Amino acid sequence: MEWSFRTTEELAAALRVGEVTSEELTEEAIARIERDDTVINAICVPDFGRARAAARGADRARARGEVRPLLGIPVTVKESYDVAGLPTTWGMPRYRDHVPAEDAVQVSRLKAAGAVVLGKTNVPLALQDVQSFNEIYSTTNNPWRHARTSGGSSGGSAAALASGFGALSIGSDIGGSLRTPAHFCGVHAHKPTLGLVANRGMVPPPAPALPVDLDLAVVGPMARSARDLTLLLDQLVWAGLTAMPGLTAMPGLPATAVPTGLSPDGLPVGVQLIGPMFEDRTPLRLAELLERETGGSRHQRRAPVRRPRVLCALRPAMSALTCGASSPSHDPASGCTSRSPTHPGHPAVHTLPIRSST
Repeated sequence: MEWSFRTTEELAAALRVGEVTSEELTEEAIARIERDDTVINAICVPDFGRARAAARGADRARARGEVRPLLGIPVTVKESYDVAGLPTTWGMPRYRDHVPAEDAVQVSRLKAAGAVVLGKTNVPLALQDVQSFNEIYSTTNNPWRHARTSGGSSGGSAAALASGFGALSIGSDIGGSLRTPAHFCGVHAHKPTLGLVANRGMVPPPAPALPVDLDLAVVGPMARSARDLTLLLDQLVWAGLTAMPGLTAMPGLPATAVPTGLSPDGLPVGVQLIGPMFEDRTPLRLAELLERETGGSRHQRRAPVRRPRVLCALRPAMSALTCGASSPSHDPASGCTSRSPTHPGHPAVHTLPIRSST
């Protein structure tokens, strides 16, 4: 049985009943990366030796009766996160030999939850582009069309998820760096409320791994299902809120990127759901309801789903959301907008603000 495109919830259930082992999941993911990533180039820094050891350790821990949320689940992390013993360059050639000695706080939390880190995913130079190219690791291509971009700056993570290279990933966002690649690759991503998730160890080299105020930048989860986004976000914020200077004066609203089907020419189509500040579960819950209506993430070679069906599916999902938000008006004055990504050939991304019901 192939496990590479199963959700984290499905993998966790199979691991619990002994249907599969973490070692088997990890070996399947590594085999897929070695087979397919020569074309996609999503995994720029593999860490397969330690991943195999972590998978064996997860299986032993489960045999001892340990229970952890992500025990044995293969994941990836964006190159900009510090991982002890691996280079953190942010795609900048002069820092190709910068190797941190400790994990970023979010990498530590992934490992504490039992996740198996397969490696790091590609980024653009200094994380400042809507594609993912740098002179160290070259270009990450879109798994759907190799001649197109995977987006940026979390393009390596989005492409990895769309290719079956692990079940989860973590990225970062200031102006769309989680959401744009998710839309381009047909996966889910969530930009948390500013200050909700700690960012220590996600700083450009050679700066020390200390908490910093990166204006509106946040770190957040990526997955192949809406429920998996919530599961991963819970692990990232388990230590509590991380207040940042200027938070009340410069709020960053939570936003969830949701794949909703394919365009007539077979490319992913998605919407962005924007929620009230610190009500991250509002767009996340709506994303789950929308996923039920549209089918969620798709893999290559599925039949196209036309956009009118996708947008119609939003209405029952929005009306079903009764806690924490009210359905947005479809009047032009409501603030619902549609825009096209900067990369030609990608369908429009629709942005839906969710107004608080209070």
